[in-house]
Amino acid sequence: MSKQKLNEMLDSLESFKKTIKEALGQEDEERHNGKEGQEDEKKTTKHEKILSALNGHSSVVASIAFSPDSKMIVSGSLDKTVRVWDMATGKQLSVLNGHSHYVTSVAFSPNGNMIASGSVDNTVRVWDI
Repeated sequence: MSKQKLNEMLDSLESFKKTIKEALGQEDEERHNGKEGQEDEKKTTKHEKILSALNGHSSVVASIAFSPDSKMIVSGSLDKTVRVWDMATGKQLSVLNGHSHYVTSVAFSPNGNMIASGSVDNTVRVWDI
């Protein structure tokens, strides 16, 4: 892969990160508090409650989706894996390997029996769960 292509991918990921921060309203708050670039996982308002922290990916998580019944979450990461999580317990149910590059998008089928994942490796994979 060329250096130019890698730089384009990095620029795209930075743009994605900025978009997510703006959507969450965090960018202006971080600038105001002088904490730009710092994460504060424990920071919540009285209306927010962290229900679970799902740990397992070895790199940036690029995409997540809830199952139609909200009992599972699927996540896709720059570590090239798709992971399925149980919402009630926070436990990892499975690791789906097969992509040769970053996983950038994930989705459940409407009935919740399949997961689709998209990757920088130019493939979409459909997984039977």
